Amino acid sequence: GFRVQTAIKLIDGLAEVIKTSPSPEQYAVQLKDPLEPEYGLRPMGLLANGMLSSENTGLTNELLLARWYINEISLQVSDIRVAKSETDALSSYLAAKKAVNSYLSILNRQITGKVGNQFTYLSI
Repeated sequence: GFRVQTAIKLIDGLAEVIKTSPSPEQYAVQLKDPLEPEYGLRPMGLLANGMLSSENTGLTNELLLARWYINEISLQVSDIRVAKSETDALSSYLAAKKAVNSYLSILNRQITGKVGNQFTYLSI
């Protein structure tokens, strides 16, 4: 969970990078490729696999949906990197945050009080 939490904080902080960037051309320079380990997309996928599948259930619709949201986060970060304006970048950022929250809502359904604390959603 720690690497996933770190990744979520990084994604949440993208707005600051967008707003402080001198120009849209600098987004690709200041933001790493979404496949880089800092974004934690692989740990997000591994956590979803561990929480949403078992030997009995195998691949579930919830797991496929969680993977789709992880892919959506990656695509939105890529869109931020190539955005031509701050407005476009912030729109992609908002979509990425919504994808993160949707991913977290799928995982939070599996976390009961006996297991531990649920993930905290990003503010929209």
